[in-house]
Amino acid sequence: PAVLMWAVSNEPAGTSASDSADSVAAFRKAARLTQEVREAERMTGTWHPITVPLTCDMTALTPLEASGALIDVDGFNCYWAADKTFPHDFFPWHDSISSRPILLTEFGIDAFDNNAGV
Repeated sequence: PAVLMWAVSNEPAGTSASDSADSVAAFRKAARLTQEVREAERMTGTWHPITVPLTCDMTALTPLEASGALIDVDGFNCYWAADKTFPHDFFPWHDSISSRPILLTEFGIDAFDNNAGV
């Protein structure tokens, strides 16, 4: 089995603060794209989940949602420093702010041979 999913945009706000003017504009653009995808699906009678991959700063979910983005799955590109490990509270943190499924769309430097010793 496979799941086909739309990944609309990629880190639309980059590493900017979630409430900066540039981020707000980027989230609005991503929201508009999710709405266009959903409309195209409606017209063709298809449906696939939509994600907008963000950096691992989960505080970006709130302004992304406020922009009107149609999100079915929360996607994150996660990179921590070579001397840090995956945060133990990452999934509980997500569960405290969203009931959607989560997808790690990128998982970086700490995934293999980091210097944290774990």
